[in-house]
Amino acid sequence: MDRKPIGVVAASRRNGPWTEVVLVLTPEELDRGERLLLGEFVQVSFDEKDYVGMVLDGYYEPVATADPTYELALAHVNQVDLEREDPWARKAINFYHHRIAILGRVLEEGVFAPSTRLLPPVVGARVYRMDERELGRLLAAEVKAQGKGEREEKRRYAFGHLAYGLEEKGEHPEAVKEVDPRLFVGKRTANFGKTGFGKSNENKVILTLLAHAFPEVGMLILDQNAEYLLQTESTTSQGLAQAFKALGIKGRIRFYTKKEEAWEKRLSDHLGSEWREHVEIRPLKVDFYQFPDLAISLAYHRRQLEGTTPPQYLEKAYYNIEDWKRIPNRMAYVYGAFRKAGLLPRNGFRVRYSNAEYELADNEAWRNLQERLDSGSQGGGRAKKGMGSSSENEEESDDGGARELYIRAKAFSFLRAFHAPGREENFIETVVRDLLEEEGKVVVLDLPSLGDGATFFVQRLMTSLFERAIELYGERQANFVVVLEEAHNVLGEEESIFYRVAKEGRKYGIGMLYSTQSPASIPMEILSQTENFLVKHLSSEEDVKALKKAKASFAFVADFLLSEPIIGYSYVYFEPYQPFVVPLRVKLLESVLKELREGVS
Repeated sequence: MDRKPIGVVAASRRNGPWTEVVLVLTPEELDRGERLLLGEFVQVSFDEKDYVGMVLDGYYEPVATADPTYELALAHVNQVDLEREDPWARKAINFYHHRIAILGRVLEEGVFAPSTRLLPPVVGARVYRMDERELGRLLAAEVKAQGKGEREEKRRYAFGHLAYGLEEKGEHPEAVKEVDPRLFVGKRTANFGKTGFGKSNENKVILTLLAHAFPEVGMLILDQNAEYLLQTESTTSQGLAQAFKALGIKGRIRFYTKKEEAWEKRLSDHLGSEWREHVEIRPLKVDFYQFPDLAISLAYHRRQLEGTTPPQYLEKAYYNIEDWKRIPNRMAYVYGAFRKAGLLPRNGFRVRYSNAEYELADNEAWRNLQERLDSGSQGGGRAKKGMGSSSENEEESDDGGARELYIRAKAFSFLRAFHAPGREENFIETVVRDLLEEEGKVVVLDLPSLGDGATFFVQRLMTSLFERAIELYGERQANFVVVLEEAHNVLGEEESIFYRVAKEGRKYGIGMLYSTQSPASIPMEILSQTENFLVKHLSSEEDVKALKKAKASFAFVADFLLSEPIIGYSYVYFEPYQPFVVPLRVKLLESVLKELREGVS
């Protein structure tokens, strides 16, 4: 291409892991407006090859005079305007320098070759500004996956366009960054930034593109702010129910909530009478008489999450409940504890204690049973000599901690809010089936409706999913993405199931899209293994240090992350395909939906 280079290369060197050149612009070039923007991508050419560089820094330093201090001070004392009265002094002093890091080369067929082991010669190297076509080619280039011959067929969707901050010449709407939603399948994606800067919009864009491109991929959305299903305020983007309706995606969303009636009305108001074609509402409740092991497990783990050691009686129940299910007397104490804690049984639910049966829903029968449980009396229930073996008598006894569990029945009182008499399904097992036995189900959990119970229900659910995914490994992989808000609350401890899923889930087909304000709050072991990053304005140097430690490429944009609070502006990095950071003006979900409906890639 016949075009004029910018400035002159004055130095070439290695600086840590990167190759750098120093570019000098003359005062005349500055007058013509040829200065580069900090963070701008440029072309660095030498040895008949074209490389991609990023402008890291800018500073003025004299070239034609060794020490301009005397001339500047003298002009100030004499009130001489060098700009107008001594243009030669201005030309001798006013040289603008840029440090430019070389990122790599764009090869044929859109392959990106990162870095370089060659140092550009000072004489012979040239720097050029990139036009829209070249920038577009750069944003489309990817590192070739190792060990693969033909590149996989890509499904590309416009994600945003290149923008260098808010500078007038920094917007490049024709330089569009396209993404293949495959990037987010079975991978870890981090979305960092302060509240109100666009994290929720970006997450919904990613999930919508995933649903559109890969209908077989499931999702588990742990919705902490009740914002993923529907648009809740005029300042937020549309919810997934509205997005799926706009795209004609039906039968994918299963919304679990304790507030079924309220959400039915909201869905009807927003989506009209056909909302059931797009969303199925399921109750976040369970009949604990059908699943006593779940009640005991939740009570046990609740103590652990509160930072206390579970009491001995609860520990015995937790580890022995499967054996107890074969011993009617012990289960009578378990069910009696539930009834005593205020969990009402369904009509017709019967409990056997010794030689009698009691219908727990009947108040008189419950009082009779309660008297016997309180006293520990088995009446005529003890096997008489000749009517049963000693082992049978031992099994029918109330030893083993079951009676103490009944005495301490208040341990289960917190479950009243989640109990639904007569419900035949355990919602945790139902969600596991949704994600591991069906394809492409989008499960949204309304966590605010769970109140204080959200943490231990979610921990139990994730544990069940992960254990089941491990069991399936070798036969087939799981295929779903977990969406976490306020991720620092669950990824910060190594004992957390979410920490383990973030670390090992990819092996079993579980991806993760996690969001938080502070990268520094995420353990470095997780941060360094995360493949995809979308980073917005940060207010802490500790956060920037954590990013630079996890991914060295963020060193180039560290200052911008701290100094430019721009809404909807994100620095994206996709490993290994895009091993450098790109500043993007990310599309709004409404714009993405419009393009998908019109069939625009």
